[in-house]
Amino acid sequence: MNRVFKCVLAAFLLLPAIGFASGTEPSAPRLELQGTTSWEELLDSYELICRKCINLKQRQDAGEKIPSGQLLSLMNQLESLRGELKQISNKMPAAAKKRFYAIRQMYLTGVVADTRPELLPDAGKTFLSFCAVNGHTDPLKDAFPLPVAPRPLPSVRAISASVSAPAMSYGVRFDYWGRRFSAWASVRSNFSYHNTSYNALSNGSFNGGRIWASGKAATDRLFATAGPLVRVGKKTAVFGGAGYGFSRLCWEDNNGEWMLVKDLSRSGVCFELGAALIVGCSALSASWLTLPGAVNTANISIGFCF
Repeated sequence: MNRVFKCVLAAFLLLPAIGFASGTEPSAPRLELQGTTSWEELLDSYELICRKCINLKQRQDAGEKIPSGQLLSLMNQLESLRGELKQISNKMPAAAKKRFYAIRQMYLTGVVADTRPELLPDAGKTFLSFCAVNGHTDPLKDAFPLPVAPRPLPSVRAISASVSAPAMSYGVRFDYWGRRFSAWASVRSNFSYHNTSYNALSNGSFNGGRIWASGKAATDRLFATAGPLVRVGKKTAVFGGAGYGFSRLCWEDNNGEWMLVKDLSRSGVCFELGAALIVGCSALSASWLTLPGAVNTANISIGFCF
């Protein structure tokens, strides 16, 4: 009998404001909440009952035999308080709610830590099941739910195929969406590179003389960039970064040799700025890349997450 009583007590302490199917309402006087004093009185009552629960739990854990009358008294008090809070739950001011949360946290810290349902003997589990089947919930929790800390953003990795236009180039992009740190890297090229024999200018001058071009021209491009990824939502982010790139304009002369058109070619630091989005298992991004004095181009990447 004592073992069953302990289980019922533990289950009761788990739900500090549970409603019991009794068929009659307690006859406690109803508070007229017209000012701060009435809210303080109501919360004083709630804090007192919670402290009694904690004390009862500590005494029971110490091996003391708790009279059943004390448990029933607390049940009646909580049922009465449940009715009061249900009537005025939408009128509680911010200061009163703040105190309510503090009292509730005190209760959770002092009582619930070692009375989780999975640790209760069978009798306690049966008691909780009875409450669930009969629709009994915690009205205090329903009226004023505790603030829930935001869940950490999931880590995501993505690999994408990337294309740039109008400066056509193709490549691959890698993204890491981390909980604390996120980053990206991209490499694009037009997969063309010409070994040049000498440099010339676009006006045809070469070492004080002039060149004769065959009419063939080619452009070599390569851009490698990386940087931080800033998450602005669970599946959206903005990013920016820098890297190295070149754009080389080459002409062929009448001897079949390639020359580098120096004044129309650039190499050095390039910059990229854009936004990224995750849709289901797909990764999308769009950005703008610039190589100062030579290239301004848009980039689109489409890939998958893993």
